[in-house]
Amino acid sequence: MAKYFIGLMSGTSIDALDAVLIKICDNESLKVINTASLDWSLNIKHKLHELCLTGPAEIETCGIIKQKIALQSAQVIEKLLAKQNIPRDQILAIGSHGQTIRHRPNFGFSLQLDDPALLAAKTQIDVIANFRASDLAQEGEGAPLTPLFHQKVLSSPTEYRYILNIGGICNLTLLNKEKEILKGYDTGPGNTLIDACCRTLFNVSFDKDAAFAKQGTVNEEVLNSLLEHPYLKLEAPKSTGRETFNLKMLEPYFAQVATCKISKYDLIKTLTYFTYKATFNEIIKLQNTYVKEPSRLILCGGGAFNPLLKELFAEGLKPFNIKVSLSSEFGVDEQFLEPQAFAYFAYLFTKRQCSDLTKITGSKKPSILGALYPASNGAYVKGLY
Repeated sequence: MAKYFIGLMSGTSIDALDAVLIKICDNESLKVINTASLDWSLNIKHKLHELCLTGPAEIETCGIIKQKIALQSAQVIEKLLAKQNIPRDQILAIGSHGQTIRHRPNFGFSLQLDDPALLAAKTQIDVIANFRASDLAQEGEGAPLTPLFHQKVLSSPTEYRYILNIGGICNLTLLNKEKEILKGYDTGPGNTLIDACCRTLFNVSFDKDAAFAKQGTVNEEVLNSLLEHPYLKLEAPKSTGRETFNLKMLEPYFAQVATCKISKYDLIKTLTYFTYKATFNEIIKLQNTYVKEPSRLILCGGGAFNPLLKELFAEGLKPFNIKVSLSSEFGVDEQFLEPQAFAYFAYLFTKRQCSDLTKITGSKKPSILGALYPASNGAYVKGLY
């Protein structure tokens, strides 16, 4: 009997809340039924960007904003369900990731703003949330989690595959031909520095079609300085976020733009090359260590739509016999891969199934990801799992 789950995700780019309705059959095959998105309002975006850095009145702002996140989550779910003739009582659970505003695995915590109890009350569907806490409790990084889903939907018996999710941060998964995860970790910045530069210098949220970057020239001095960042020298398991790669990091370069030492177009292009080069270096290291044969890089996330990034990876990896593809070529929508992952993680929770992140996050042992917030008349109360 098919089971239905909804996944919700808003990434570190803080552009929109994405939702996916999936069906999982008895043989554990997964099918996307429908998708929906709602952009964050300018006010919520502004507050969330502020909360990613230390500032005044954080606790009160967090309390207010997490309710707004839950209310928008309920709205996007209603939008999703309006597209499909599936009664809500057939949906076992919502997997809600929440909005990451602080990721500090070195201090044993990762904070995602969410109000799953409010979401369960508004939708009358059980909510599974707080997915990172169990892994952190086992001394793992708490991130990335999506390599588990990459393994589920993008592994191949015929080739080694790298899966690169380019969100605000880049996370990379390496799968062998036995469909095993060899590595999974955050390689460095994805869109976050490029987007921050666009907001500050161009008053737009991102560099659509790499239009700004294409007008610039790479500043080698700035690029080399960026590539000396300490995070890039750390060995996996490792994870990062906007605590490390953020607007403050760019202030010296904005000063150079202000004094005409570098153009704003040059800075955007240099940051795009930084995103590419930080991950390229990791891929080559893994290729030389684990693979040593032709393989494939599959791009997903918002950065997969950046034509310059795709071109850079395709040209740079060609001499290493690594082909570059988009996840949609293998039936997985680039934009909606992550919400699919959290719908799947909700399914694993209802199955009481532990997830093994030991090779990804460095956790001591597998754990059940997530915590249950049951609706008053939801599937848990009815004893459906």
